[in-house]
Amino acid sequence: MTLIKWKRSNSLFDIMDNYNILNNYIKSDNYSYYDSDWSPSFNINEKGKSYNIVADMPGLEKKDININIDDDMIVISGNRKTINNSNDKLLCSEIRYGNFERKFYLPDDVNMDKIDASLKNGVLNIEIQKTKSIKSKLRQINIS
Repeated sequence: MTLIKWKRSNSLFDIMDNYNILNNYIKSDNYSYYDSDWSPSFNINEKGKSYNIVADMPGLEKKDININIDDDMIVISGNRKTINNSNDKLLCSEIRYGNFERKFYLPDDVNMDKIDASLKNGVLNIEIQKTKSIKSKLRQINIS
């Protein structure tokens, strides 16, 4: 069985096509299409001697992100803070904010001592080096 992360539709046309959402927008002072915390999108790639985890994290700085290893999992967490100006009247809010946490199991062939992370232009890149592959030798055991 394959698990697929569910995503709400985020097209402007989907919002406008839904009469109830549009009607609620017109009747209320504030409108928020999303009602849950923000969760960044991740890609995981295997390339040669390493694994790569890439995440879109617009608006975050290094101090906003935590990366930890917990047994055989990598845990990526953080917080995207709301930008509020008390003088502004919020008419529509589709940008999501809040705490996030994602956990990924690490394969057996990772080198836990060689994990590097960088954040550039809102993209988090985590490179996890593989260990040298251990070739098993076939050995016959004689029964006495």
